[in-house]
Amino acid sequence: MNAIQRAQQAAIAAARQARAEYRNGRVAPTAGIAPGMTQANLIALPRDWAYDFLLYAQRNPKACPVLDVSDAGSPHTVLAEGADLRTDLPLYRIWRDGKLAEEVSDA
Repeated sequence: MNAIQRAQQAAIAAARQARAEYRNGRVAPTAGIAPGMTQANLIALPRDWAYDFLLYAQRNPKACPVLDVSDAGSPHTVLAEGADLRTDLPLYRIWRDGKLAEEVSDA
């Protein structure tokens, strides 16, 4: 294994470890957790809004790049094997009527 492969494996391991910690309730900033890995935000919308948001994101790829679109109700992403989108992020912000309603550690 060369140096690049070792660095990639270390980044993958760091990302998996971070997801495991978030799954167990750790709430902490994600910046710098897994250098070399892509960091993203999760947006979950009612089905009726999904197409309009996807169209907006496609027309604004720099401001809102779309990395993955999961099936309705699926907690999985092709971007992180074994990840569960309901539990593997440190914090979920729930917005209602354009206002922050609550923050929770599990969706």
